[in-house]
Formats: sequence, C-alpha cells, structure tokens
Amino acid sequence: MIYTADALQSFAQQLFQCAGLSSERAAVMARTFLEADLMGFNTHGLHRVASNLQWLEDGTSRREGEPDVLSDCGAIFSWDANFLPGPWVCHLALEQAIQRAKTHGLAACVIRRSQHMACLAAYLPRILEAELLGLITCSTPSENTVNAFGGIDPIFSANPIAMAIPSEDDPIFF
Repeated sequence: MIYTADALQSFAQQLFQCAGLSSERAAVMARTFLEADLMGFNTHGLHRVASNLQWLEDGTSRREGEPDVLSDCGAIFSWDANFLPGPWVCHLALEQAIQRAKTHGLAACVIRRSQHMACLAAYLPRILEAELLGLITCSTPSENTVNAFGGIDPIFSANPIAMAIPSEDDPIFF
C-alpha cells in the first residue's frame, strides 16, 4: 500500500495524542519523524514512533512540562529537558536559536536529559528556511552503542552531527 505524507503525519500525530501528548507536541513529533523518512533516514523516521510511544506510556518520557532554563546569556542558553520528548524539545530550542541568531548574529544551545532527539537532519530544513547556517550534534556519553574499528564490544556513544549551509544555488546538507 502507498500512503500520502499527510496521512502518515496525521496517523502518527493521533498515536502521540492517544499516548497523552497535546495536539501541538504530537504534531511536532509526527512531523519530525516523517521528515526523517522523507529525507531517506528511515532508521530514525516513523520507525521510531513505537519506541517513543512506549517511553510515553511507561513514564520514561514525560508528557507535560517545559524545559528548565539552566543558563541564559542571550546568544547562548542551556536547558534541562528532564526527559521530555526529544523532537519536541529540539524544535523549541531550534526556534529559540533561530530568533536569537537573528538578534545576536549567532546562537548556541545545550540541552541535557532530553529523550532521543530523532534524526538530526530532520531539523535542517527549518534552519535553511531562516536563511541561516546551522550545526546540530548530540551525545549520550553514558551509552556504549558503537564499537571501535575491529572491535566486538561497544565502547563509545553515538555522536551524530548534521549541518545545513545555505547557498545561492542548492543548499548543502551534511
């Protein structure tokens, strides 16, 4: 069967709402996972909806609340997400960073204790819409999920990185 992107977004949003997220948060979650699939990152696309629903149901991820502001120096800010849904927290931080970059010329945000943030590339189109250069990375140092070359035991955490660079022709995604 073939489904439209709108139908998939609506379905995922409804699932998140049934798990207790507000309509707004559910829409952000669904859009982020769908964007990842549309960009070809299916390991972090709609495939991740089930694990995020489980985290909401078992309390690993919080349904309500806002990130706590740890520090705010204008262009640089830091939040404690206290295990709110990662895509929603990242969306909030990204919107703040975009506004602050337009005001200050650059912006940086550090978020701790967020749930899984999904596909970092899914956030890049919003950065380009704002006509900005953006760099996103994340790390969970306490996780050992990546093996050293030739090794059989995971000893490193995954440290993905995504970058958007605007240009006169086609933007560059990394």
